[in-house]
Amino acid sequence: MGSRFILWIIGHSHVYWARKLVEECKRLQSEIIQLSDENQVLKDESIKIRKVVTEKSSKAMLRDQGNPIPSLVVIAAIFIGFFLGKFIL
Repeated sequence: MGSRFILWIIGHSHVYWARKLVEECKRLQSEIIQLSDENQVLKDESIKIRKVVTEKSSKAMLRDQGNPIPSLVVIAAIFIGFFLGKFIL
């Protein structure tokens, strides 16, 4: 009778741990799904941010390249001032 009781306890112990393992597996699977969804959201946000940064930088480059005349005027004024200064002095 004592050995049957011990076997019964051992059998129920395995069932208990098997249930615990199944519960843990389900919890981890739901956590994987949650993290996968969160990862997708972060990827989408990253793509949006890259688009915005790319658009802003390309607009800034076009704005800077669109009007080179002031820098040419400054360079020309420096050369003219240099040569006039040489001749006057």
